[in-house]
Amino acid sequence: MCISGISWWKNRAFSAGLAICVLILAGCNSTKHLQENETFLESNDVFLDSETEISNKGSVKESLEDLYRQSETRTFMGLPRHTFYYAGLNNPDSTWFKRWLNKKLGDVPVLYDTTKAGLTAEAMIQYLNRRGYWNAEVSFTTKTERHRTQVQYDVDPKQRWTVESINYMSSDTVIQEILDSLAVETEMLPGGPVDSKLFSADRDRITMALQNMGYANFYKNYILAPIADSLDHTMNLEINVQNPGEDQLHRIYNIGEIRIYPDFTNDAPLTIDTVIDGVRFLSPEYPMLVKPKVLLRSLYFKTGDQFHFESVDKTRKQFNKLSTYRFVNVKPFINPNDSTVLDYDITLARNKTMGIGGDFEFNYSTISASSQSLFGMAVDLNYRHRNIFSGAELFRTSLETGVEFNLKNPDTLINSFNINFQNSFVIPKFIDPIGFFSGMNKLKIGKVQMLPDKIFGWISEDNSRINFGYQYLSLIDLYSYHSVNLSIGYDAQPDPNRRLQISHFGIDFFSPTTRPQFDEILETNQYLKESFVKQLFTGVIFKDYRFVYTGQPNIRGFSKTFIHSAEISGLEVLAINGLVNGLTSHEGQFFWGLNEDPITGERDSVTFAQFIKLDFDSRFSKRLRGNQELAFRAAIGIAFPYGPFSVRTPYVKQLYIGGPQSLRAWQIRELGPGAYEDPNVPENAVQFYQSGDFKIEFSLEYRFKIGWIMHGAFFLEAGNVWTISQDVDRPGAALSTSFLNEFAVGTGTGIRLDFKYFIIRWDLGYKLRNPYADADGNHWLWSNFKNLSWQQFNSNFAIGYPF
Repeated sequence: MCISGISWWKNRAFSAGLAICVLILAGCNSTKHLQENETFLESNDVFLDSETEISNKGSVKESLEDLYRQSETRTFMGLPRHTFYYAGLNNPDSTWFKRWLNKKLGDVPVLYDTTKAGLTAEAMIQYLNRRGYWNAEVSFTTKTERHRTQVQYDVDPKQRWTVESINYMSSDTVIQEILDSLAVETEMLPGGPVDSKLFSADRDRITMALQNMGYANFYKNYILAPIADSLDHTMNLEINVQNPGEDQLHRIYNIGEIRIYPDFTNDAPLTIDTVIDGVRFLSPEYPMLVKPKVLLRSLYFKTGDQFHFESVDKTRKQFNKLSTYRFVNVKPFINPNDSTVLDYDITLARNKTMGIGGDFEFNYSTISASSQSLFGMAVDLNYRHRNIFSGAELFRTSLETGVEFNLKNPDTLINSFNINFQNSFVIPKFIDPIGFFSGMNKLKIGKVQMLPDKIFGWISEDNSRINFGYQYLSLIDLYSYHSVNLSIGYDAQPDPNRRLQISHFGIDFFSPTTRPQFDEILETNQYLKESFVKQLFTGVIFKDYRFVYTGQPNIRGFSKTFIHSAEISGLEVLAINGLVNGLTSHEGQFFWGLNEDPITGERDSVTFAQFIKLDFDSRFSKRLRGNQELAFRAAIGIAFPYGPFSVRTPYVKQLYIGGPQSLRAWQIRELGPGAYEDPNVPENAVQFYQSGDFKIEFSLEYRFKIGWIMHGAFFLEAGNVWTISQDVDRPGAALSTSFLNEFAVGTGTGIRLDFKYFIIRWDLGYKLRNPYADADGNHWLWSNFKNLSWQQFNSNFAIGYPF
C-alpha cells in the first residue's frame, strides 16, 4: 500500500486541524460555566526567599511543590484541558469527535479555592519545621485576569536551627551503655541541622543495632521524639528511650529449638521426625524433598545463639531463593518453659517440581530502500526441573528454532534460519574451585580490597550456575556459523533493585562458513575479513559480568535504570603465550590446529580471541499524568583487541546499530560505520553486515494510552557506530573529531498492545538524517517529505518495549 504524493497528508492534516480549530472556537467561552466569583486555577508557583543561604535549594523547592492541595490546570498544545471537558459535557448534540476529545483530553476544571491555598501554606510551614526551619513563614498572593487565577507562594525559611548537643537517655543501664557506644555513629551531629529525616535515620540505626544484640522485641517507637532546649537558633536535644512497661526492662532473647518442615502440607501426617546438626526436621516422607544439608546451608543461626535480626532476615531471604519452594515462613515462638528463648518454625511449601512450556514469536519488517518485506517466526520449547538432584537445583533447557522469509522474493523465500539450544544448571551454593574470588576478597592494595566485602557477600551468598549452549545461524546469501559455549559463574540478586551476573570461567567456539556473495564482500573489506574467522573465546579466571540497577519511581514519578557489562577474552592465553615465547625465544602465536588440506597443505586453524568489550546503558523515565510517560535512553559501547597478535575484535563481538531495539528507522547492521556508505549493497538487500568498535545511541520516546489495551508512542533517535582505527576499505569509518556530524537521526511512531504479561509492539521508523552526505552534500532528508509513502518507513514488529 502506498500513499502517493503529499495531498493525502495535507487533506487529512487540514481536516484534523480544522476540526480542532472549530472545537477551540466553540469552547473558548468556557467561562460561561463559572458561577459568580469562581475562577480557574491557572498556575501555582513557589518563590523561595531568605536572607540566609538555603542548602539544596532546588530539592527544597521541589518538595514544597509536592504539597499543593490543588493541581494547576493542565494544557494540551497550549489549550486548557477543561476546554475539551466542556465541549462534550452532557450535550446530546456533541459529535463523536467532541465526546472522544472530552474523554481522552478533557480534565475536570480546577477552580481556585482560597481555603485549599491556605492549607497548602500550612503544609509548607510544617514541612519546613520538620527540616529544621522552625521560624519559617509562608504566605500566598493571587493574580486574576479573565477568570484565570495565578497563585504564588512566598516562602521565607529563615535561619535553619542546628544541633548544639544530643543525648540519648534510658533508665535501663544496659541500654544506656549501648546508646553511649553508638553515639559516635549518630546522623545528628553537633552543628548539623535539626532535621526529622536525620532523626528518623538515627532511630532506625539504633533499633537495628539493638535487634542485632538480642533485643528481638525492641522497636523504633520506643525511641521518643526529641525534647529540645533552644537558644539562638541552636537546640540541645534529649531523646528518651522508653521501657516496655513501668516495671519492665527490655529483654535479650536467645535461640531455642529450630524446627524445619521441608515439605509442609496441611493434610499429610509427619512420619519423619529427626534431628540433624541440632536442627529438628519434620517431614511426611523419606527421603526428604530436599537434602537436609542443603537446607542447613541456608540457615544462619543455631540453637544457643543470641538473637540477631540480620541473621534471621538473611535466613528468610536464602530460603526464598530456593526455587523448589513457593512459600517460606520463618516464624518465632516464645518457649513455653523459658520466656527469654525464641523457638523457630521454618515452614517450606513445595513448588511445582517440573514444568514444560513453549513460546511463539513473530516479527515483520520492511526495508524501505529495497521495498522488501521480511516475516520471521520462532518456536521455543522449554523444560525446567526445580529439584533435579534433590538439592534444590534448578535445571532449565530450551530449544528455539526460527526462520525468516523474504515475502517479495519467491526464488529465495527463506532469508535466514537459526537453531538455539540452551541449558542452565543453577546450584544454591557458592562454588569457587580455585579460590579466585575468595583470594581477591582477602587481597588488599594498601587499604583497598581488590574485591570489596559487599560484592563478595553478594556472590558468596547466592547461586552458582553452569551454562551450556549451541547455536546455528544461516543467512542464506551470506554466511552460516556454529557456536558452542560453556560458562560457570554466579547470579546474585541482593535486593529487588540490583542484579549481578558473573562468569568466572567461559569457553566459546565460533566456526563460520562463508558463501560466494559474502566472499566477494570480504575481498573488498579487509577489516571484516580479519574478524570473520574461526575463533576460541576463553576466560579461565574471569570471562564477563553484567550489572543491572533498576530504581523504583520516586514521588515525582521519576525512575532510572543502569546497565553495565564487560567481557574479556584470551588474557590467560596471552600470558602463557608470552611466557612460552620468552622461554623459547620464539615469537609465534598460539593457535589450535585442525584438519590439514591434502592439496594445499594449509592447516585449518582456530585462533584464540583477545579482546575487551565494555557497554554502558542508562535509562530514565518520567511518569506523566493520564497514563503518559516520557522515556530516555543513552548507550555507549566499545570493543577493542589487545596483545601483539590480535588485530581485530571478532565479528560476533563487534558493535552494531539499528533494528527494533536500537535506531528503528534502520535495519540491524545497516548503519555505519561512521560516514561510510557501502557502494556494494544491492538495491534489493535484506541482509546487512556493518559493524564497528565504538557506538553511541540516544532514544527519546513519548508513550501514551489510547484506549483498552492499546498504547501509542512517538520517538526520536540518534546514533552511529565507528571503528577505532583507520579502515582503508571503508573511508570515513574511523572515529574522529567530526563524529557529531556523522550521527544518524530517525523518528517514528508506534502502537503497543499491552496484554499484562507481554506487550506486542509495532513501530514505524523514518529516516531524518543519514551519517553520510548525498551528492549535494546534504545529510538531512527533508526533501523526502514531498513524496511521502509507506515505502519510506521501516516497519518493525517485536515483543516488549525497546527500552
